[in-house]
Amino acid sequence: MTQKYDAVLLCGRLEGDFINDRVNGRIFGDTLTTGNHPFPDGSVIRTSAAVSYEDGILLTQSGTRYKVEIDR
Repeated sequence: MTQKYDAVLLCGRLEGDFINDRVNGRIFGDTLTTGNHPFPDGSVIRTSAAVSYEDGILLTQSGTRYKVEIDR
């Protein structure tokens, strides 16, 4: 089975229409090897602009797919 995301992004609440905005959070399990990736687990990052958010997966303008987990 193919994994549907490239990394887990632990962040605060996502409120309102955040599409086209950048999202801040801590990254875990980064499997990408391009650009600044892979980030070490727990690194604080700011994503590129959000393109879509569906079924807990955030797709960014750079093409990265994050599984979003809300930090409670």
